[in-house]
Amino acid sequence: MVWGCGGVAEPPATPLHQISKRVYKPAAVGGQNFFKKNMLQIRTFVIPISDAGESAEEMNRFLRSHKVMEISHQLVNNEHGAMWCFCVKYIESVVFSPAAHFSGNKIDYKQALSPEVFQIFSRLRELRKVIAFEENIPAYAVFTDEELASLAKLPEITVQSMRSVKGVGDKKVERFAEKIITGLQEKEKQQHEKSG
Repeated sequence: MVWGCGGVAEPPATPLHQISKRVYKPAAVGGQNFFKKNMLQIRTFVIPISDAGESAEEMNRFLRSHKVMEISHQLVNNEHGAMWCFCVKYIESVVFSPAAHFSGNKIDYKQALSPEVFQIFSRLRELRKVIAFEENIPAYAVFTDEELASLAKLPEITVQSMRSVKGVGDKKVERFAEKIITGLQEKEKQQHEKSG
């Protein structure tokens, strides 16, 4: 059965709906507990035969960025014309920290930090985003904003100095320190080349 094609009943309003989930035991990361859920999800795509490529590209972008388990498809003809209907089953992993979700008000770090420290903080956030994408984990599982602010305040960011930051344990240092330090050095080099 293909959702939303050829008179078949539409799925619920949201394009993604949970089929099943498995909850893993909390794992300590940098002194904090994080929970991981693997959820089987479904998303449907309808691509008209006359599509100029936009709908197909949207589906391809989705497929490239998700762990796909199964794809079923069907060619449908109705009063609207011919179209391909795809049903994609995929796994979505969600890592979350209860403390991060229920920790009160957010801090405006642009106001809280000096301009020089905020510049380092911003570079660290960019690096965190890259690492999170590469590792396929949420950004806060790499470093929280509070941890990044503490790192930015350090006179020098080294493997040893990172261990002095509250919440940054040995596992985080082993896993991310080299990428952070190398990334900062590359950004500094680029900055010098632009200004030189």
